[in-house]
Amino acid sequence: MASRQSIAGTRGTSVRRFWPLAAAAVIVGVAAAYNWVAALAIVAAVLLLGFAFLDVSALVMGLLLLHMLGQPWHLSWASLSIGGANLYPNDVLVILLLGVVLQRWARSGAIPGSPGDAVGWSVALFLAYGVLSLARSIPLHGWMAFLGFRQQIAYAILFFLVLAVMDGRPSRKRLLAVILIAAAGVGINGIANLIAGKPYGWQTSSRTFRYLSSFQAMTLFFGLSLILGGIWSRRRPLWSYILAGLCLFGILISQARSVWIAGVAGLLAGCLGSSWWRRVVLRLAIPAGIAVAILIATGGVEIGFDISKRAASLANVQEDVSWVWRLFVWGEALEKLSASPILGLGLGQSFVYFDPVRSIWERDRQIHNTYLELAYYVGAIGALLYLLFQALVLHRLLRAARRLGRHPRASLLSGLASCQVCLMGVAFANVVGASMTATIYTWILGAIAILEVRDAERDLRAG
Repeated sequence: MASRQSIAGTRGTSVRRFWPLAAAAVIVGVAAAYNWVAALAIVAAVLLLGFAFLDVSALVMGLLLLHMLGQPWHLSWASLSIGGANLYPNDVLVILLLGVVLQRWARSGAIPGSPGDAVGWSVALFLAYGVLSLARSIPLHGWMAFLGFRQQIAYAILFFLVLAVMDGRPSRKRLLAVILIAAAGVGINGIANLIAGKPYGWQTSSRTFRYLSSFQAMTLFFGLSLILGGIWSRRRPLWSYILAGLCLFGILISQARSVWIAGVAGLLAGCLGSSWWRRVVLRLAIPAGIAVAILIATGGVEIGFDISKRAASLANVQEDVSWVWRLFVWGEALEKLSASPILGLGLGQSFVYFDPVRSIWERDRQIHNTYLELAYYVGAIGALLYLLFQALVLHRLLRAARRLGRHPRASLLSGLASCQVCLMGVAFANVVGASMTATIYTWILGAIAILEVRDAERDLRAG
């Protein structure tokens, strides 16, 4: 009798579990009959909600993978239009993380405290000033002010959200592993592009072809820094040498001079953090050899000439078309900004200048300098607050790494500092903040860096 009751109970439980799945299948099927995009949206929404409440860190990892691997196909710009407003993947992540964090606060009954340290206060001030700038910009630029606020300011809230949901060390380890996976995928994509003779975009100003984008090269540098700091500080498996070589190969064929310069600066900055990092960097000779071997096997001598030509252009930047154009655009932006240097021209203000070469008014180009672009919209105050955040994160990383001495974690902190310097360097020559692909790297990696620093400081206090 007991066994029959247990069987009946099991069947009842199975039926109760079956009906929600069956109902969801019917809804998706009906939606697919009318609009397959709607069906995919429903499935994605269900999966995202499930991840949000089961393992919220998976959302952050998934979005980073989307940005890092999907950049050539502009997946970061995939949008869902609701009432005329476009929701991008970044917006979905913010909404879901906010929901999870608010639910946690409601359950615990705890009221959020102050930002805590100088880094948190810099982000809070950046957001608060952004709101004030939005209020000032609405009468000037209407709806465009809201769009500018989202693009330039609002995603900074991800710093606090990631601090709240990624405080566990295992989740951060998985996130760093995801970046390594993304770096491997980007490197393989570079090999495929080179073999197929499929360059990325147009010719460079040096009349060469590149096979990966600047943002893909940045992903590869992140992967390389984490190998040096997170893997080689403990052990050096064979796959790590191969992946490091693949990262160097991809950075070379991207011909992204901003990443080359920022990457070298990042590696040198990491050396300020720990003596361990200095020894680890010297081991890059083996991956460099692997990178050269991959170049010869996939692209032959021709790609080597292109890379050499691109590198040689750094010695003659005053005649480089790209650099001359940037100087001209920066001059135009600074001239316009002189009308309101402290508060900026307002969120939503378009950047328009006369192109003397093409003899047209250009309306669709960016300023190609993250700090100048921020200043253009929200003035020197906003740009300095953004720079202050980056500087404080870097200072905390290097200070904690020096205090740890020869501890393996010091090398990881130096690797994260290297990533921060690379971001700052690339931001000087590109508009990181205005790209849906890279706009969240600063905030997410900054939060991960601070969490690692807090763990390191906690371990130091514990002895």
